[in-house]
Amino acid sequence: MNIRYIFSILLSLVTITASAQDEMEESAKQARAALDEMSETMKKSDAIKIDFKMTSESKQTGEKSAADGSLLIVGDRYVLDLMDMVTYNDTKSVAVWQKKANEVDISEAEEDDSTITPHNLFSAYKEGYKLRMLGERKVDGVNCQEIDLYPDAKKKSNIVRIRISIDKSKKSLRQLQQQMKNGEVMTVSIQKIDTSVTVSDKDLWFDKASHPEVEIVDLR
Repeated sequence: MNIRYIFSILLSLVTITASAQDEMEESAKQARAALDEMSETMKKSDAIKIDFKMTSESKQTGEKSAADGSLLIVGDRYVLDLMDMVTYNDTKSVAVWQKKANEVDISEAEEDDSTITPHNLFSAYKEGYKLRMLGERKVDGVNCQEIDLYPDAKKKSNIVRIRISIDKSKKSLRQLQQQMKNGEVMTVSIQKIDTSVTVSDKDLWFDKASHPEVEIVDLR
């Protein structure tokens, strides 16, 4: 085989590889810019109330579930109301009110940095993830920018992929989807975001005075 022909093939492969690398870097750059805009938009408010619908589907068993919930974020603190449980987190302690059991369990706060949580909802992408801009698509009739996040190997995460959809005009979160290694897919679809909600300290921790019948179990 002609040496020049072989060299030409090798040169073409190198050029294609370099071009693909450039495209990946540009895609990551665009994704980070869109996520930065969303993060800055959401962090402008002192308090944010998010109403959402969460669906979960197991690819292995075919089992599906759905639930409505709400999330209140004030600085580093949050209150998550979902599936008859209310979780209060002030970064130091977590109180979980199990409504049906009439019980509140209090424990020390622990956070798994390998996933997206209410604490890092608008900043998790900044470290430990590879980013990819997919482009635009409509989510519930809203034009959105769609971005994939892939956890770095060092995270040792059970997550395969996180897909984030950002409302293009409002620069706010529209949908978040997590695909797990066990085949489970969890989708959180935003129904409403209130950035002018009024919050008191009583809203950010379980109010024993208002619920004297509830048993408190302190596990700290």
